[in-house]
Amino acid sequence: MKPLIPILIMAYLLGALEGAAAPPKAVDVKTVQGEGGLYILYEDGFLQTGGNAVHFGSPSGITAADLEITPSEKGYYVLATDGTVYTFGDAKTISVPVQNPRVKFVDLELFGDTNDPIYLQEDGTIIPAGHNRFWGQYAKAGAVDLELAPDLLGYYVLYQDGTIAFFGTALNRGFTVSNALTAVDLELVDNGYYVTYSDGTVLPFGAAIPFPYQTRPAQDVTDMVITDRGYQILRSDGVLDTFLRLDGQGQIRWYAQVTERSVPQQVTPTPTRTPTPTRTPLPSLGYFDFTEPGFTEQIVGRLPDNARLPGTFSDNLASLFSGGLFVALAEGENPPRLIQRYTFDNPGPTNTGKVFARLKSDRGEALIQGISYSRPGLYVLVSDVSGTLIILISGQFEPSSLSNFSLY
Repeated sequence: MKPLIPILIMAYLLGALEGAAAPPKAVDVKTVQGEGGLYILYEDGFLQTGGNAVHFGSPSGITAADLEITPSEKGYYVLATDGTVYTFGDAKTISVPVQNPRVKFVDLELFGDTNDPIYLQEDGTIIPAGHNRFWGQYAKAGAVDLELAPDLLGYYVLYQDGTIAFFGTALNRGFTVSNALTAVDLELVDNGYYVTYSDGTVLPFGAAIPFPYQTRPAQDVTDMVITDRGYQILRSDGVLDTFLRLDGQGQIRWYAQVTERSVPQQVTPTPTRTPTPTRTPLPSLGYFDFTEPGFTEQIVGRLPDNARLPGTFSDNLASLFSGGLFVALAEGENPPRLIQRYTFDNPGPTNTGKVFARLKSDRGEALIQGISYSRPGLYVLVSDVSGTLIILISGQFEPSSLSNFSLY
């Protein structure tokens, strides 16, 4: 009977694969309101919102390629791979190019002064509309991204192998061609740009500041967005990884992502006599013992029950700030219950760090889920019987230089 076991297992797996369709991929991410909100577009047209982003509707029954936000941030455009553009909110009706079903549309850009569209197809074809601004095209398969030059008198085209084509006033800052990596996104910065690859690699060109480390997420990366303090990488499953830059710290925004793909609904409250269920009150006792005086803690919130943590909180458990590096560590075989601080005035292998805070012994079930430094202080996520709490640690964080720091 033993030879039958692998056959039964294989038959079960094949049946499971046939019965379960692959979930739609996340293909684009945009931030709005100064990083106060975000949109994630999935290939089936579904739009997920986070933070203060407003949901104006989603197309259905399409294969989506790109999302563009209106200048007022009160609407958006969704481009389908067949060239159809769907408008929501205050997005105006824009001209749709001649549709060629044999070549997919992959990107849409809007000129900031006239809001006229320009389209990119997978074979490198550029289709301008409105004022017909056209500076040339490069016929090459695998085009993935189109970016307008800052003065709107040219554009860049990124291809899957890392090739970048330059037209008009677009400046060549260099590029890397690779058959091993798949380029997915191009983002412009002052006097340079970043190229993101599907394995999470982010390469800087020109004056773009190198990021301190890379990510290797389990799922494919599909997009990247630059923020004021770093960058956010979008995985194909819709999870965002947020990374910080070394050139200054400030208010870092992140979003708890709900596990269900639900569309926000505008609901008018109606009077009801049904008593509103109440959750367990937030605890008032402290969670941490500090090794230095002058630091205080305050519980400032609790995550929703159906929320999951972004990758930076659930995976990295570290935060860089102006006076050092905070790392959440485990003692022995225990889960993370300790915050260690590494300072920049003692570089090299002798920098073993110093205990900054430790969960109190009477908080036996509490675990540190993540940390992030911002202007008010150090935010710590702690899971306990009351849920996942957001704790703000305030105090005097000393300034220090970042130039000579290394962690071993």
